[in-house]
Amino acid sequence: MNLRRCRPRYVDAIGAAVLIALGAVAYCAGFRPVVLRQAKLLAQRGTLEAWRRDVEGLARTTAALQDRSAVLRRVLEENPIRLEPIHQANRRIARIANLAGGEGLKINEIKPGGPAEKERFFTVPIHLEVSGSYPACVRLVRRLRVDFPDTAVVRLELVGAPARPTEPARMRLDLLWHAAKPELPPR
Repeated sequence: MNLRRCRPRYVDAIGAAVLIALGAVAYCAGFRPVVLRQAKLLAQRGTLEAWRRDVEGLARTTAALQDRSAVLRRVLEENPIRLEPIHQANRRIARIANLAGGEGLKINEIKPGGPAEKERFFTVPIHLEVSGSYPACVRLVRRLRVDFPDTAVVRLELVGAPARPTEPARMRLDLLWHAAKPELPPR
C-alpha cells in the first residue's frame, strides 16, 4: 500500500468525522433545544387556547344565568301570590268556610291536617266536605282557584243522585294550602 494514495482518504474520513461530530454538537447544543422549546411552546399555546375557550364558555353561561336570574326576580316581584304565614291557619279555614257558605253550600266537615315542612314553605292539607247544588259546587271550586291561588285542589269528589234531583249533591275536596314559614327575628 502506498501511503500517499491512502492519505487523502484518511484525511477525507477524518474531515467527514469531524464534520459529523461538529454537526452533532451543533444539533445537541443549538438546534435540538430550539426544536424542543418550540414543541413545548406549541403545546402551551394549545392548552392556553383550550383554557380561553373554557373561559369564554363560562362567561356565556354566567351571562345567561344572570339574565335568567333577573327574569325570575321580575316574575317573583310581579307575582300576586303572597303566602300567608302558617300561624294564620284558623283564619284561612274560616275564610274557606265563609266562601263555601257564601256560595249557598252547607258545610258538613272542614278539617285541617298536620303541616308538612318543605324547604321554603309549609303545606297544610285541608279536608272539606260540603253539600248543595251542582252549580254552587262548581262556583266554589272556581272561587277557590281565584281567591286562594296558594291552595291546590288535590282531590275532588262530587256525588249526586240523578234519580232524586231535589236531594243536594255532596262534594269532598282535599286541598293543599302552601303557607309561609314564620320569619325569624333578626339577630
